[in-house]
Amino acid sequence: MTSNPNLCLDVTQTTRSLVLGTFYPAILRSQEECDLDELVVLQLVSFMLDFFDDIFNPPADIKTQVSERLKIMQRPQVVYSPRPERTVRFCQQTTVDDFENQRTSTSHSALEQLLEGIIADGNLNLKEKKKHLKQVGTKSKLII
Repeated sequence: MTSNPNLCLDVTQTTRSLVLGTFYPAILRSQEECDLDELVVLQLVSFMLDFFDDIFNPPADIKTQVSERLKIMQRPQVVYSPRPERTVRFCQQTTVDDFENQRTSTSHSALEQLLEGIIADGNLNLKEKKKHLKQVGTKSKLII
């Protein structure tokens, strides 16, 4: 703000003076007001305002070190176990009859839950419930 020559917030004082006067109590404050001399605080905040780039930007070598460390940390970690497990795991194959039985029983239980949900729904009136039940009945014939 202070380096912008086109910015004029107050005609009676410079933008720099306005910023310093407004923000110095928030930037540097003591528990007890008598501990800090106001002139010293203004000088310190003024110094921070003048050299904010040097104060708040870390040195380039630290930036590169942190960047390299982050790259290392983001690499996938491969852990080799000393003795790999040789157990083979697989799914047990079902017969066609078992599959058909599971399919129909699962379908029937899902349809039962749907019908019970429609009947128990308090937001639907009787006409809407009948309509939904009829739709489920026609579609369930296609499924089964």
